[in-house]
Amino acid sequence: MKIKTIVYSIIGLWVIGLQAQKKSVEIDFSKGVLELCAEGNVKIVGRSGNSLKIRSVGKLPFYQRHMNIPSIYMDSYATDSLNRYRANNFWFAHRKKRGLQPLGNKETSTKDNPYTAQSGFFKQKEFFKKMVYILHVSEGKVRLRLGEEKDVKLGEEFLPLGKELVLEVPHAVDLELNSMDCAKKKRSRSEVWKSFWEVRDFDGKLNMSLSTGRIKLRDVTGPVIANTLDGSIDVYFEDKQPQELYSLISNDGYINIEASKRDAFMAEVSGANIYGNLPFAIEDEEIENGIKKMRLQLNSGGPLLMVNAGYGNVYLRRN
Repeated sequence: MKIKTIVYSIIGLWVIGLQAQKKSVEIDFSKGVLELCAEGNVKIVGRSGNSLKIRSVGKLPFYQRHMNIPSIYMDSYATDSLNRYRANNFWFAHRKKRGLQPLGNKETSTKDNPYTAQSGFFKQKEFFKKMVYILHVSEGKVRLRLGEEKDVKLGEEFLPLGKELVLEVPHAVDLELNSMDCAKKKRSRSEVWKSFWEVRDFDGKLNMSLSTGRIKLRDVTGPVIANTLDGSIDVYFEDKQPQELYSLISNDGYINIEASKRDAFMAEVSGANIYGNLPFAIEDEEIENGIKKMRLQLNSGGPLLMVNAGYGNVYLRRN
């Protein structure tokens, strides 16, 4: 009888603990820097108001809650270590190319551009540790990082690791998003298969660096700096157009930009191939070391978009 009582007590405490564990938090934070060091699926939405809202959405299976999903560690550099990602990017590139024509009169040569840019050499390793999002708030800065539950310090809060991290961020906040230099700086880590970052309807400053995974920016007016080592970048101007400088860099993935033919901006673009159907005026065009470089103007011009896809393709599409 005593054994049953003990078992029921343990189960009851476990259930209460699960119910008590926060899955969302709201912070008074209208201006300053939000520093996010995380992995997996992250969605950020701009909002009016003076508070920052953070939610961990969805529930991972038990085994994933108690270990980091198979992660990739970057140890050194090699030229042909990410063939599976290149194959994936090639498949996406074939789809993105539909309905577009090469821009300009000059073409790159396959001989000059074998699509073998330098890429990270990755080793896979699993962690059997319970991972959580750890929240640290100080004056002028909010920092959210991925770590172990035992790493939570006095005065910090934590959210359970869910399928998706959702943040509603005031426009006056500066966003610093980083999956390459988080927590312990000895190695860079990212969940290659599931990494997906989306920012939409945001009018503030955005600076993001990812090792791999996809970046999607929708109606983000700038200024923007977005770098990814082997991922792809999609930018959509639907209800807004760029107002400040954009800098987009992908070492080995494609960069796709969709805008209205009535928008106005300048673009300095480089990549293996450049395709588009927007009515650009071509100001300059050259081929250098198997990379095509162009300077383009859409309508009356305006903010500058600096687009560098490395050995990947660039797509400039009318939405």
